[in-house]
This record gives sequence, structure tokens and C-alpha cells, in this order.
Amino acid sequence: DVYLFSYFYDRTQPLGMPESFTLRELKDLTARVCEGGQAWDVFHSVEGAMDELRDRPETCLDLNFMVALLHTGYEMPIDREVKIAKKIKGNELGWCLGA
Repeated sequence: DVYLFSYFYDRTQPLGMPESFTLRELKDLTARVCEGGQAWDVFHSVEGAMDELRDRPETCLDLNFMVALLHTGYEMPIDREVKIAKKIKGNELGWCLGA
């Protein structure tokens, strides 16, 4: 399993991404977000998603970076399944800057 945590979790989970998804689904989410407000109707059913989108104009950039890093940078196949998590077995996930 490949787990994405920290900023990946913080950017995707509030927009309704499930615990497990493919890079293609992340790419589709990115396209929807980057289309702007006229394409955001799908987010009305996700609690807090509209506030997240309105309050963070950098979300399009962040999601594009994530897709590019994983697919182009790390050469993960577009249909590769990944998982997001904040905690595993009660332990909070994070990473050390500079490690």
C-alpha cells in the first residue's frame, strides 16, 4: 500500500476524497477544482468543501502539484491506487522537515 499523508490528506479529504483512490481520480478532482465555481456543484454535498474551496484559492495549484509529483515525478501509473490517512493504528502521521 502507498499512503499519502500530511498535506496530501489535508488537501484531498475535505473535498470528499475517500480513504482510497487512484491517481486518475485525483487528476479528475483536480480538473473539477480548477474549472472554478461553475463546476463546483458536486461539492455541495460534501460538508465544508465549499468553504475549503472559497478560502483556499491555491487548491488548484496544490492538487496539480500532487498529481505531477506522483505521476510524473515518481512515475506512478495513473491507475495506481493510493490511500490517505491522518492516523494509522492511533498514531498520527507526519513527516520531518529536512529529513
